[in-house]
Amino acid sequence: MSIGCYYFTIAKATITWQSKRQHTIAKSSMEVKYISLSIETLKGIWLRMLLTKL
Repeated sequence: MSIGCYYFTIAKATITWQSKRQHTIAKSSMEVKYISLSIETLKGIWLRMLLTKL
């Protein structure tokens, strides 16, 4: 299993981060990177929507 992590910053300050094992099985390292990027992008979109509503 791979370990994925991400963090989001505003004005050089980290506002959220996460590190966890990925439960998806991938056939290649490129596929692992694609899966991680898509998950992190969805979380980033959600966070942006949340911040615009504040």
